[in-house]
Amino acid sequence: MAIARKAAEMLREEFGAIRVVLFGSLARGGPFDMHSDVDLAAWGLDP
Repeated sequence: MAIARKAAEMLREEFGAIRVVLFGSLARGGPFDMHSDVDLAAWGLDP
C-alpha cells in the first residue's frame, strides 16, 4: 500500500492530479507480490 500512496503523491505534486483513486486487487485487499501491479485512476492531470 505504501507504493500506491507514493505514486498518488507523485501524481498530485508533479502532474497536478486533483484526485487519485486506487482500484483493483490491491484495493480489495488481495495478495500483492513482485508480479502484482498497482491500479490508479487520476483526475485533473495537467496536459
